[in-house]
Amino acid sequence: MKRAMGAAALALALGAGLAGCERDAGKSDEAAASPVEKPVRKAGLWEQTTTVQGAAPQVLRLCADQSVENTLPWWGRVAQVGSCQDVSGARGADGTYSFETKCDMGGAGKSTITGSGSGDFNASYQVTIQMATAGASDPRLNGARRITNAFEYQGECPADWNLGDVEVPGGMRMNYDPDQVQREIAKAQAALKAQEAVARGAEALEP
Repeated sequence: MKRAMGAAALALALGAGLAGCERDAGKSDEAAASPVEKPVRKAGLWEQTTTVQGAAPQVLRLCADQSVENTLPWWGRVAQVGSCQDVSGARGADGTYSFETKCDMGGAGKSTITGSGSGDFNASYQVTIQMATAGASDPRLNGARRITNAFEYQGECPADWNLGDVEVPGGMRMNYDPDQVQREIAKAQAALKAQEAVARGAEALEP
């Protein structure tokens, strides 16, 4: 697990607080009653350009596949600074996906995030987001913001990257895949079993 950037610094890097949130383990009745339909983007390395009103665009890269989409969802949430729930998600007749997410970020307030995305989820797509925040201890975080995320597929993840890795402006890389450790343990256990099987086979052949 790589060294994580502080929540405030990451929020600044991503622009005006889209630095998002993790999904609650328990869904609200509203979320449970509303099926969430999502696009399936191609696994690999994606470059995300985030543009917020009044700020310069910020570019980050992320290594994602379907197993980490709840942590690094298709519309651009990349950090875990609060508690969020997907309220709804649907695909329109024209292929555009819409979504709504509600987040409780503690002292940073409560946000409702809505938006829509369209394009080729194997190559390039764009998401337009409206984020409304209230109740933040810092008044500058409150209010409505319009955010645009543009995604470009870069190919397979580099060999030294893990699923869930995020590289933020400045080159710092971190990981927000909650299952990374368990996957690495499982890989190590599988490799050990394979080695033991080879050893047993060699012993069986000894005279």
